[in-house]
Amino acid sequence: MSLEQNRLVQTYLDAVCAQIKWREVHGEVRSELLSHLEEIALELKNDGLPEQDAISTAIYRMGDAVDLGRQFQQTHAPQRNWPLVGAIALLSCLGLAVMHILDTSGVLPGPLHLFVKSVIFTGIGIAMLLWLHCYDFRKLRPYTPHLYAGTILLWLAVLMLGPSLDGKSFLALGSVSIGGQNHSLFINYIGITPFFLTLALAGIFIGKDWTNRPWTMKAASLLIIPDFLYMISGTAYLAVVFTLIFAVLMAVSGAPKIRIIGFLLMPFGLFLIKLALIVDNLSLFHIIRSADLWGQGISMPKALTAFHTDFVFLYLVHKFGWLAGVGTVAIGCAILLVLVRAVRQIKDQYGRMVVAGLAAYFTINFSWHVLMSLGLVPVASVSLPFVSFGGSQTVVNLAATGVILSIYKRKNLRNQIMWL
Repeated sequence: MSLEQNRLVQTYLDAVCAQIKWREVHGEVRSELLSHLEEIALELKNDGLPEQDAISTAIYRMGDAVDLGRQFQQTHAPQRNWPLVGAIALLSCLGLAVMHILDTSGVLPGPLHLFVKSVIFTGIGIAMLLWLHCYDFRKLRPYTPHLYAGTILLWLAVLMLGPSLDGKSFLALGSVSIGGQNHSLFINYIGITPFFLTLALAGIFIGKDWTNRPWTMKAASLLIIPDFLYMISGTAYLAVVFTLIFAVLMAVSGAPKIRIIGFLLMPFGLFLIKLALIVDNLSLFHIIRSADLWGQGISMPKALTAFHTDFVFLYLVHKFGWLAGVGTVAIGCAILLVLVRAVRQIKDQYGRMVVAGLAAYFTINFSWHVLMSLGLVPVASVSLPFVSFGGSQTVVNLAATGVILSIYKRKNLRNQIMWL
């Protein structure tokens, strides 16, 4: 029995939904109530009650529309992940504080205006976070193959046409005036491609059979192409990051362990050779070990100038001591735990995979930066998320937070393919 076109039923559903402020859940609520009404009405009709009487009785049994709507309003309210917001706010404030100290300490050569630029980038990132928080990311799922292809095509364009700085290609966006001086505005597009690829692969992997040979071959190309581009772009460490994110997404999508291991081993021979060529022999551990509980160990080597980017954790521990370092790591671990919990709570499959991939993206970068400062992994241009200076990374990290908050906001909603 279908009651979709029944005026009495539609009036009842409208009255229920009128009590629910969040319009996005109206469709799911209507579908759920309609299913229950049809089930009750069919049972009553089979017992010999006329159809219209069966419908009226079914509505009566469901209860008062206003009271039911208020109950749905309580259970279907948007979900807020305040622990994640608080932890990321702490890291962002720490980053701004460190940039201010570096600006005024004279450690870095020249007036870099790190604090002012960081405030601007953080402001842009927060604006992106707020906008993306309101966007329903389930709508993106049908377009994820196009997102993957677009990411690769723009990447190739940047490699061929973009300006080169320190051996890396950037996306040029003109210039801005800060402190009375004109500054060229470049985006480290290659450095943020893992974010776009994560959004794309999360949708592409849904429903795929990893025991199917043709799909496995296609998936291999989805891994090898970016890894190859990372190699020729001078960012071999991002091949490691992307491959690990790829493996996490495979695991969440239900791929067998043997397949995951195979995909992990596939590109490692290539980029481990590349990594071996870029390993910096500079010993960092003796610098960070010299710092006491409150900081100020041996003097920093003059060869190190990237205190605001690649070595911000090293500078943090050296300047403020091991307590500051342990506190920073503790905040990072708290973010990871919150994200892992969120992955388990999210019902939508695409949303769950996106959050898992972004959690891996954060964890790998955070861990690599800290371990690199301890001299335990190869030195690479890895930022400490939310703390290191960098316009592209700051904006993308906050944008990724907006995506996670958007998905968590809808964590109780079931899988639905929605269209723009």
